[in-house]
Amino acid sequence: MTTSRHRQALEEMQAKLDDREQRVSELEAQLASAERAAHEFVEKARYTLESASLVLSEKHKETGEALARVAHVLPYVLSGRRHWDGPSFPESAESARAKAEAISRAYGFELPCDPTVAVKSLFDLSSMLLVPSHSIPVEGLRIRYPVKDTGQ
Repeated sequence: MTTSRHRQALEEMQAKLDDREQRVSELEAQLASAERAAHEFVEKARYTLESASLVLSEKHKETGEALARVAHVLPYVLSGRRHWDGPSFPESAESARAKAEAISRAYGFELPCDPTVAVKSLFDLSSMLLVPSHSIPVEGLRIRYPVKDTGQ
């Protein structure tokens, strides 16, 4: 291989590498944007469910309080923080996760480990709390994620 061909091959490889680095950078930006959007969506759902819990509490105090507890933990379960732009306090996230686990166990299922699946399961629980006849998704959670015997 001649020096010019070698140089041309290196330039082509460098261009491909630069293109890949650019694509990785774009994908990282998209990922960060998607994570932020997901958190903001869950945060808005939290406030909506907290509002619904106030209305529900007027007739069904315990159910309304349960819905408020579910709503409160949602953003922590998803991203480990209350507000996306706010500081992350690991102890708050751990406490909220423990509360979410206690809530899910009280309704007969373990909270899934994956944050997105956990939030979806809490949305299913919220739906059931708002409309008790919407219990089929929670019944499915009880089958897929049965409560573990903690030996206590």
